[in-house]
Amino acid sequence: QKGLTVIAWQQGKVINRDNIDTLDTQISVFTGAAVSHNDNTRKIRRLLDTTAQALVLAAKGIQSGTLVSYLPQCYRWNPDKKEIERDEAKAALIRRIFDMFNGGMGKTTICQTLNREGVGTLYNTKRTVKVWREPSIRKILLNESYAGTLRVKGQAFTCIPTVVSQATFDQAQLLLQRFSTRRGHTNGRVNNLFSGLAVCK
Repeated sequence: QKGLTVIAWQQGKVINRDNIDTLDTQISVFTGAAVSHNDNTRKIRRLLDTTAQALVLAAKGIQSGTLVSYLPQCYRWNPDKKEIERDEAKAALIRRIFDMFNGGMGKTTICQTLNREGVGTLYNTKRTVKVWREPSIRKILLNESYAGTLRVKGQAFTCIPTVVSQATFDQAQLLLQRFSTRRGHTNGRVNNLFSGLAVCK
């Protein structure tokens, strides 16, 4: 009605107000769109069913390739062995980051050290080389998957291989919490000497 023209590129069809209601346009263009829409809907349903089934299996301790899409970069699916594997080079780097942080090195210093050494990030590819930044280090330290617990849709699954021990992960969380507390305001209160050090078992 506004005099606009639409080109359906794949069908090689020019649609305007003069031919939009013709049977030829309806069949060649809109029928194809309807078929594509139904096909996409079917694929989405199949993906949701596959994910739901993968979570059911994970609750029973059975691994599947679908879980890898929820895991960080150092995990991959081995179709031959039908199991989730670690990329050992990336796993070693992640362990080093935890060790540096738990050993007293700050996130910024860790970034500077890795960048100075030319260590690639977990997301480096042959075409792109990224530098380490503090949010990336924090993201690694907070990811419970490295300690063997994957959380998906409110559920916890423990059927994945570990990169660091639970004790190492817990120590990093305690340090992160302590550093976060130090940045906050005291609201006039005096900080306790043992705050963040002594915790209820």
